[in-house]
Amino acid sequence: MSATVTYEDREAFAARAGLREQLRELGVEDEVETKALAEYTDSALLFHLDRNFLEPSAGRISAETDAGLVLLEAAGARAQAEQVGEEIAELVGAGRARSDRGRAAQRRSRRAAL
Repeated sequence: MSATVTYEDREAFAARAGLREQLRELGVEDEVETKALAEYTDSALLFHLDRNFLEPSAGRISAETDAGLVLLEAAGARAQAEQVGEEIAELVGAGRARSDRGRAAQRRSRRAAL
């Protein structure tokens, strides 16, 4: 059996520390560590967020010149879906490769009755 667990000794992964220890207690035979490399993305902003999320001592970098992150604000689920669709259409129209596109998902568990 193989299992993949993203874990680093950082605040953002604190909840996974218990799972990691449970797997070790079960007798994991091989543990493979991979390092994050900036060359995996063209976006310095996304790499910075990945490496520093929830880290209180992390510096800030400007998002003004980096198109790696787009913040959308919508009034409702339908408007949100329309905005995501428009972003995807713009990326497709600009000829961006499928591997360059992100995926957006909303957890159903976060929905609540009004």
